[in-house]
Amino acid sequence: MRGDSWRTGDPSNDELVCVGKIVKIRGTKGEVEVDLLGGTALSLPEPLRVFLEKTEGAVAEPFDVIGRKRVGKRLALELEGVDAPESARKLIGYSVMVGASILPALPEGQYYHYQIVGLEVVTGDGAPLGRIEEILETGSNDVYAVNSGDDEILIPATDNVVKEIDLDSGRIVVELPPGLVD
Repeated sequence: MRGDSWRTGDPSNDELVCVGKIVKIRGTKGEVEVDLLGGTALSLPEPLRVFLEKTEGAVAEPFDVIGRKRVGKRLALELEGVDAPESARKLIGYSVMVGASILPALPEGQYYHYQIVGLEVVTGDGAPLGRIEEILETGSNDVYAVNSGDDEILIPATDNVVKEIDLDSGRIVVELPPGLVD
């Protein structure tokens, strides 16, 4: 493993990335349900420590995961020290973060959301369109929400639109379908 700062509770040596958001409580023992970003948290190693962040940039609090299971499209987590619905309810809305070093490698051509958000989007001829602010998960494909300064452009993340993703240069090259941008 490239680093074990996720075990010690000291994330300073590892980039924390969001893998989901707590959306509700589950049961009477203080479990929480997490909406996952791309299913990331399903394949994380054990033991697992997550970091909960109330608002972006706030200090992330570490919690050891003592139980987890898939519940439909969500993940139910049992967190050490959260043992009642009242405690769990206070965590609704928190982002669930993990150290980037523990994320499993993805097949070539697949990326984690944290790798895509913030990339510059340009057309095939180099015209800038803006930066990816958010990834919207739909039933068939993801959609990149691109902030162009004045407007938001919603770009389908499909092979016929997204022509190149270059993490090293921090950009995505797209071929927009006619009528997508005025």
